[in-house]
Amino acid sequence: METPWREWLKNAKFAYWLIVGGLAFFAVVIALGMVEIISTQQILLLGQCYLFLLILGMLLQMIARRL
Repeated sequence: METPWREWLKNAKFAYWLIVGGLAFFAVVIALGMVEIISTQQILLLGQCYLFLLILGMLLQMIARRL
C-alpha cells in the first residue's frame, strides 16, 4: 500500500524541469557575462546557486527512482 506523497513523488517531473531549467538559465548567464552585462563575481555567485539546485534536483531524481 503506497502513501499519496510516494505516488506523487514517483510521477513528479519537477526534478527533470529543475535540471533543464537550470541549464537554460545558466546558458543565459554565461551569454550575459560574455557581453559584460553582469560581472564575473555575479556569474560565480549564480554558478554556485545553480550547482546547489542541480545537486538538489539530482538527489530528488534519485529518490524518486528508488521508490
